[in-house]
Amino acid sequence: MQMPSRIHPFAISALSALFVFAGGGTLIFAAVAFARQSSPPAAVSVPAPAVVVENNFGLRLQPLGKAGQDFKFSIRELTAAAFSRQAANGKLPEFSSAAGPIFQIETTGALPARVALSIPLPPAATDAELLELHAWDGNTWRFVPSLLSTAELQTEIAGMPRAVAIVRGVPAPPIVGGVLEAGETFAASSTALEVVFPAGLLLQKDGSLRGTLADGITPAAGQRVMPIVRAPENEGTSIVAAMLASPAARQLNLNGLRDLATNSSHHGVVLDYGSLQPALRAEWSAFIRELAALLHAQQKQLGVVVPATAGADPNANGYDLRSLGAEADWIELRFESGLMAADEAALRQSINAAARASGRRRLRLQINFGSVELNAASVRTVPAAEELQWLSANLLPAANSALAIATPTNFTLSNQPGTDTRWGALSFSYTAADGSKRTLLHTTTAALAQQLQLAQQLQLGGVSVSGYFAAPAGGLAETLAQYRGMQEMPASAATIAWQVQRDSNTILEMATALGEPFEWTPAEAGDYTVRAMLNLGTPLALGTVPVNVPAGAEATEVAQVMPSMAARPIGPFELGGQVTHGGIAPADKMRASRMTWVKLQALPGYDMGAAIANAHALGFKVLLSAVGDRSQPHLPAYHATFAAYLATLAAQGADAIEVWNEPNLDREWPAGKISTKSYTALLRAAYNAIKAANPNTLVISAAPSPTGFFGGCSSRGCDDAFWVAGIARAGAGNYLDCVGIHYNEGVVPPSAYGGGVDPRDDHYTRYFPGMIERYSAAFGGNRQMCFTELGYLSGQEWGYVPKHYLWKPPINNTVAEQAAYLGEAVRLARSNSRVRMIMVFNVDYANYGDDPMAGYAIIRPDGSCPACGALAASMQ
Repeated sequence: MQMPSRIHPFAISALSALFVFAGGGTLIFAAVAFARQSSPPAAVSVPAPAVVVENNFGLRLQPLGKAGQDFKFSIRELTAAAFSRQAANGKLPEFSSAAGPIFQIETTGALPARVALSIPLPPAATDAELLELHAWDGNTWRFVPSLLSTAELQTEIAGMPRAVAIVRGVPAPPIVGGVLEAGETFAASSTALEVVFPAGLLLQKDGSLRGTLADGITPAAGQRVMPIVRAPENEGTSIVAAMLASPAARQLNLNGLRDLATNSSHHGVVLDYGSLQPALRAEWSAFIRELAALLHAQQKQLGVVVPATAGADPNANGYDLRSLGAEADWIELRFESGLMAADEAALRQSINAAARASGRRRLRLQINFGSVELNAASVRTVPAAEELQWLSANLLPAANSALAIATPTNFTLSNQPGTDTRWGALSFSYTAADGSKRTLLHTTTAALAQQLQLAQQLQLGGVSVSGYFAAPAGGLAETLAQYRGMQEMPASAATIAWQVQRDSNTILEMATALGEPFEWTPAEAGDYTVRAMLNLGTPLALGTVPVNVPAGAEATEVAQVMPSMAARPIGPFELGGQVTHGGIAPADKMRASRMTWVKLQALPGYDMGAAIANAHALGFKVLLSAVGDRSQPHLPAYHATFAAYLATLAAQGADAIEVWNEPNLDREWPAGKISTKSYTALLRAAYNAIKAANPNTLVISAAPSPTGFFGGCSSRGCDDAFWVAGIARAGAGNYLDCVGIHYNEGVVPPSAYGGGVDPRDDHYTRYFPGMIERYSAAFGGNRQMCFTELGYLSGQEWGYVPKHYLWKPPINNTVAEQAAYLGEAVRLARSNSRVRMIMVFNVDYANYGDDPMAGYAIIRPDGSCPACGALAASMQ
């Protein structure tokens, strides 16, 4: 029989012969020493027998070193399910699945000390870089370090495994930790972290630990605390070498780390001893092995921070990832200057090399919340305090013209931020005092999300965040929580928040997109301060500039006197509900609730004639919420097209039409084109066309989305109060019968207003009376309000509410509260002549997911309608 030509690269080959014995469907192999000689052999040692076996699946196994003459083994291919049925504890580890067959190995005779294995990759595998090799010892599966070639995984294993398999990871909840440096304050936002690493202790040459741990930590439920111990930054490798070389210092360090980890409030310890020389590799691995044994005996954990070079070049330092991965509970990979300063392809290569040596689920990635500074020669991490000082000194608001009363003036930043093309970080380019060109990269939610997505894609066990407590977390903490919860991580755009202050009073607030100017039209002479803030979820103060507006002609347009409005009749209060379609399946329950209106969505170009006729036949008036082509509403040429469509709906008998939906957000109106004047022009065209087609059709202005996010208006959206006031000043009152309102974030009774009743804050959008008050005031009390959406979300039947809708954990409102609040809102509205209509959102929606519409429905999943009785009682 011919020896297979592909000898394993790890193997030390010896001449051998291969004999195959019958074994049913199983191949049985024996290794026998062989030498071709024509005369009796001389007295020399016979090389150790070696066998290379290749079966139908391409698996190759070669004993290394001496094996007994009686050594035999067999290989069987089984599915994962079949193997786990026949082998006790044979189920693969959690969050993993077999990427091919399980290779079961049975042996007899004296086993070799080591074996070399090559296992072919699954056919057409597109995730080869993520596949791992696992071996079963008869009791448990364990990760085996391996090398990836173009077609197979290769490894050496001590002893003979009972089974081997290529394993593919499945999504698993990651571990998220954050470092608390000495002097930093433990913040409430740390709930995004599962582990807190207080720092402050340094290794000394004699093995002792010096310093004081960061304190003030009050862990949340389930949150762990693990101190991180470091070696001094500039002399770490010499101090570690001295400690390892002295038995007394080595033992003192082991004892100190054990005592620190076994403190009643600690769950273990993390070592960050910096870059180590290659000569220390064996001693360092032995130290970690002994420390891990000490901690594991006390049910404590051990983490080890290693430089990224340990993955990129195993010979570059003193970290043996194969050995460390077998002993420590996790390995944390640190890139010296952070991820944002590194090339992504090089990052992936280093991370994959480290993961293949230590295991993906055991490997964590260190991420920096802070900033880095790049120049031609170096990269450095910028402390948060230094960055704040630089931003406030170099990003100053500047006016592009002299200020004058009634004259619009644009303000921009003296150093406009850009966006890094690789990671999405904010980028500031400038010339340093020494004349060198430099770039400051600041972490944004987009940059953080991209780094976390890299950790997700490479199936790492989690991340550790440095700079977490130093940076103003805001949206960064939210993004980290989304990563931990395995949720989508939408990247909110950074904006510049502007304030105009006079005598310590803020008279104007507005947000603009990066690079977009801030426009201010002074109404009075005087001294002002213009302030800019970088908004990443939490405002980060930039610069301020004092400005003076000289006395001059008083404003004529700036005062923006409310345009005169024609009188409108005061209509009686009426109640309705939004349903899924024009068939109005829940008509009986709506009648039982004393509803006389139904709301339907009119999508672009839809013929609503049949739905209108059906509603009338069932005894309901019809409100149509109509939208058109969302890419064109700002174009004057499109206004006539959309108005003609609305005229058709009015002619078909629509009793009321809401002209567009939430046009203050860029999901409904083109970004950069959001404008109260533009919307009012569309409303004017729609009103005239509707009234010409059917004078009895009520025209309702589009309800904006309630929000205080934008601090005024930006290219991405406007706060609803700013929006409503803007359309009123633009003359919208003459082109509507009723002002549209949405209120669907309530978690308190409708009678409540302020005083800290709402668990979030006292922003007016939290409260039913606040919405009525703010919108009515915008029109001088001269127009009635129509709630085209009013609902209370209850997640009671599901036991949760999606994160972006969670306002009062865990379910916002009970079903009983939903019913009571809806009834109370209707009762209050009926007694308030400013409210013309309430459309309950919603009656019968059934989908509950990222957008939990079924949670708003008054008809609950079991078919009951507790709110029906409450609504009926309020209408009596």
